[in-house]
Amino acid sequence: MHSTLLAKPVLAGDLVPTRSKMLEFANANKIAKVTPGGWVEFESSKLMNLLFLFRCRFDAHGTGENFGAWLPGIVQPPVTGHNSVNQWGNGKHYLFRVPIPKDVYCGTTYGKYENVCTMRCENYAINGPFGGCFPFQVIFPPKPKPVSNETPNKETKPASTPTSKPKPPSKPIDVKKPEPEPVYGDAGYDVGKGNYDEGGEKYYRRKRDEVSGAKLRRRAAVADLAAAARILANAVPAEER
Repeated sequence: MHSTLLAKPVLAGDLVPTRSKMLEFANANKIAKVTPGGWVEFESSKLMNLLFLFRCRFDAHGTGENFGAWLPGIVQPPVTGHNSVNQWGNGKHYLFRVPIPKDVYCGTTYGKYENVCTMRCENYAINGPFGGCFPFQVIFPPKPKPVSNETPNKETKPASTPTSKPKPPSKPIDVKKPEPEPVYGDAGYDVGKGNYDEGGEKYYRRKRDEVSGAKLRRRAAVADLAAAARILANAVPAEER
């Protein structure tokens, strides 16, 4: 999974073309397979001080343009950190498990792969979010045939079972279709109010304030100890010193 900064809108030509990238995965046979109600796993390498606690959602049309709701129940690594910052986990690998709904629908065909969706996972970094996308294919297992121990009656017709309305078939994607122009001030999804900070000035200012505050507290503690020592020395009579 490749980490990409997507908080600030950029020109369409500078973005990764989602449809072409998904087709590239399909041609290389690198598309995950999952059954409805199952799960898909991915591994992420941690860089810098970012803590990879992710939230994920998928686009049923496989284009990366119409993501649905955030998926609940993601199995996360046991790490913590404010605003997705954790400097103790640099260089480590983390495994995530994303549950897939039982009523999942994926309506895109990439190469020989039908029923493909595009999953996006991103973290909560205050200067992000950082994350990436990958495709997955939904595999529908055949329904088991009912087993009956009764002797079939030639004169009795088997009872008909109601069938659910079939979902739209998977359609091939047009990878040559131009990517949509991004709207300035809109990254294409909810990045959080005031999430982007040019140059990380707010973050580094807060860090400087925390460091300065710690230094002041240490200085005050040393000064308090020195003052207490002077008071104690003055309180003891000279002949007892």
